[in-house]
Amino acid sequence: MPLRRLGWLLLTCAVAAVFVSLGCWQLRRADEKSAWLADWDARSHRPAVDLATLDPAAAGSRYRRVELRGEYRAGHEFLLLNRMRDGRVGIEAYTPFVPAGGGDWLLVNRGWYESPQARPKTPDAPPAGVQTIRGLLAQPANPGLRLGTIEVAGPWPQPVVWLDAPAAAHALGHGVLGAVLLLDAGLPGGFVRDWHPDPGEFGPERHRGYALQWFALAATVVCTWIVLSRRQRRRDSLPEARTSPSA
Repeated sequence: MPLRRLGWLLLTCAVAAVFVSLGCWQLRRADEKSAWLADWDARSHRPAVDLATLDPAAAGSRYRRVELRGEYRAGHEFLLLNRMRDGRVGIEAYTPFVPAGGGDWLLVNRGWYESPQARPKTPDAPPAGVQTIRGLLAQPANPGLRLGTIEVAGPWPQPVVWLDAPAAAHALGHGVLGAVLLLDAGLPGGFVRDWHPDPGEFGPERHRGYALQWFALAATVVCTWIVLSRRQRRRDSLPEARTSPSA
């Protein structure tokens, strides 16, 4: 095989291998997200257990349905801004919940409500008194870049663009558990609460669609090389045109 044709063959193989590798990566991402969604579905439908029996911050506790008895620390809400729902901008309200037996407080996500971001609406107060709440353990939504600070001791309610347990504990002046509770939709004191897992912009089916495109590109590159190579061999096999002797 001529060196030039060998070079094109090696280049074709390298490009096709890259496309196949990208397709396999997309399939792995699809499998990971499918497993994550299945895990959410399985854990979220289990019977509620006492929060005291779990480590809320442990990975194995995420999306577990739990219950806890205590009372809300009304008037100390964190208002998580820029939460989109059906094309509308709003807020998720996080209210501390004080366990009846004492200990670290639990941040309760009471749901989403529509609100302008420049002048956030103050949420309705949660039910007063000792009560039992139920919901799913999760982590608060955090951006990759944390802008702004969470102020110590208010003012309350406090608008924030990110939230985690250490920052909340610092602002509240009290220990906070390393997870939040997504309040069950059937309990009073909340807003819109149709909780569901968020796989981001790409769900499993979209990853599989991208994988198919990468594999198709790999096949196209190989087929193109085969067609061009055959044409070149046919041209090479033709007898050389002979020029007639000059008169």
